[in-house]
Amino acid sequence: MSAPTYSPPTDERTPESVDETLRRLARMLDYAAPGRFVLALVKCNLPAQRRDLVERIRVLVEPLGMALLEVELTGPVDKLLPILRERLAGSYLAPLPEAEAAHEAESVPALRESGGKVALFVYGLEHSLPSTERNPPILAHLNLLRQLFQRDVPCPLVIWLPDYALTKVARGAPDFWAWRSGVYEFPPEPETAQRMARMTVYDETGHVTSSLSAEAKRERMHLLARLLDDYRELALSGVEGSRERHMQADILWKMGDVHYDMGEWAEARTRYEEALELARALDEPRTVAGLLHLLGLLAQVTGDLAEARRLYDESLALKLDLGDRQGIASTLHELGLLAQATGDLAEARRLYDDAGRTFKELGAKKEQAAVLHQFATLAQVTGDLAEARRLYDQSLTIKRELGNQRGIALTLHQLAMLAQDTGDLAEARRLYDQSLQLARELGNRQGIAQTLHNLATIAQDTGDLAEARRLYDQSLQLARELGNKQGIAQTLHNLATIAQDTSDLAEGRRLYDQSLAIKRELGDKQGIASTLNQLGTLAQVTGDLAEARRLYDDAERIFDELGAKKEQATVLHHLAMLAQDTGDLAEARRLYDQSLQLARELGNRQGIAQTLGQLATLAQVTGDLAEAHRLYDQSLAIARELGDKRGEALTLWGLAMIANDQGDPTQARLDYDRSLTIFRELGDKKNIGGVLHQLGMLAEEEGNLAEAARLFEESLKLLMELGSPDAQVARRSRERVRQRIDNRFA
Repeated sequence: MSAPTYSPPTDERTPESVDETLRRLARMLDYAAPGRFVLALVKCNLPAQRRDLVERIRVLVEPLGMALLEVELTGPVDKLLPILRERLAGSYLAPLPEAEAAHEAESVPALRESGGKVALFVYGLEHSLPSTERNPPILAHLNLLRQLFQRDVPCPLVIWLPDYALTKVARGAPDFWAWRSGVYEFPPEPETAQRMARMTVYDETGHVTSSLSAEAKRERMHLLARLLDDYRELALSGVEGSRERHMQADILWKMGDVHYDMGEWAEARTRYEEALELARALDEPRTVAGLLHLLGLLAQVTGDLAEARRLYDESLALKLDLGDRQGIASTLHELGLLAQATGDLAEARRLYDDAGRTFKELGAKKEQAAVLHQFATLAQVTGDLAEARRLYDQSLTIKRELGNQRGIALTLHQLAMLAQDTGDLAEARRLYDQSLQLARELGNRQGIAQTLHNLATIAQDTGDLAEARRLYDQSLQLARELGNKQGIAQTLHNLATIAQDTSDLAEGRRLYDQSLAIKRELGDKQGIASTLNQLGTLAQVTGDLAEARRLYDDAERIFDELGAKKEQATVLHHLAMLAQDTGDLAEARRLYDQSLQLARELGNRQGIAQTLGQLATLAQVTGDLAEAHRLYDQSLAIARELGDKRGEALTLWGLAMIANDQGDPTQARLDYDRSLTIFRELGDKKNIGGVLHQLGMLAEEEGNLAEAARLFEESLKLLMELGSPDAQVARRSRERVRQRIDNRFA
């Protein structure tokens, strides 16, 4: 069976007044035969207008002895009929004899409430009819079970829907639609539309929408879509002036904001661009500047940094002409983020200073918190972890005072990264979990993707590569759904490092190449350099040392151009390790010294500690154990001051090896045990396996073969669980000791 689809009234007929439509609906309800199903559909876009209309209908029908039963659906449902049955069962007193005789198994209630007639009004079915879903389950339910509605709903059923949902029912459930007795259309009322706009479009604090739950954001989007439909319908009916067009632009802007908060960036861009077109036509430079700023944000989060800079510059020029100090500061802040993303940390600090000073003068607390957050990230990048924590805590305090849930989630995420940097993985996981929970409540898909990515890095650092791969895959899927090219490139890069760690070098190169291609497309110079650096490590592992040196040199040159000294120091560190591997120890020492100097200039104490540790290994290789011990001691002191537990454990491991080389197995065992205790606290299975293997070697050297076999077995079990290539070394050690035990008893 087919039926014509629903279409709105045309301009060729004179529309009836709201009062006339209300009276026509009331007459239909009054004339409906008692105990018989009648279907009516009502088009009304706004809940506020619907509530007014229902009260006016109630006034009309109650004197006729009719009661209105109401069903408010607050979320999506797959089936409507069971809900209606339950509502009717709670209101009626006795079964209808005729229905009881016809259906002995299921009695149908009789209409005896108030001794008169009943009509059933249903609101909120649009929650089950999302515009993004082609065939939601509710449509099949309505279409296939239409006969049961006639049997089990013995009264008029009036379903109130916004315009788009009504069309969806007409097209998706044509047989159900064909049973309608009428469609009652209530055009938007300008006063109601304006009242809803004040409630829905404009919030005073600026972060209210961002802090809503995902469900509340979807409800807000429904309201905005209905409001936009009403203003567009007002335009078609000739009720449109500049005020109505301004309102349309504002609604589109707000819809873009909600899409942005939900991580629906393609939809956000579409809404912002529609609003921008209206704003340009209205010659509204302030609105144009704001929308250009937001489109710049979208370009930045999706990794198109050149386009982001173009949009920010255009926005900034307009704001300077307008003398919009807060707008200027906001764009300077975003340009600071852009400078930081490309590694120009000095420029980033200058821009943050300018923005922060203006925000403080204006008393803009939310924006001050954002600037403090970014200063904290700069401190973190340069290794000043105590200062970073202090600034994050200040930012978090303000965000909690303001109730800025999205901002709270972001700062918790950064505090988790800080804990991760210092090796406190339990604290990092706890903070990431808090941030992830908030991101899910808020429907912030980008926040979810980034937190999953960072949880994957913890799993990777602790050697749980299967869990890391699972989390990276989840993050990658979200990044692809969001169209976040920068996120895709970042996750492909990290998946490549897993492939490299598991000796799947061909897969590692393939993933690095994919990541590099995206970063080049985006013009992400710092990202390009990071991947070139990793490709250098891959070439070094495969023995292509000339290619490794070329890649390291390319990466170091880019970092130097960007002023990204921390990353430059890392590449110099790798070049030093390359020189060390090729036996050029003088060159290795020179490069380590350069890396150390950069770390000291930056105040990057974590970098200082790591380079001192590498200089210690160099001294150890050359047999200068006293110098190695001195350098390890310096590195250990810094790691303990910073609370860098992993750094402390790795340095104790190095000291244990020196003690063993010096013939002091007791001290070696003591240092290995201290290192092992920390790695167990951190849950770092990979390094637990490594230290157990070293303890096994120590036991074997002392002739305690049974203990050595036990330690090698424990190490092997852990490394096999992780899929680590080091498991092969542990297996060979275990078999060697077992053979020695067998030979002893032969």
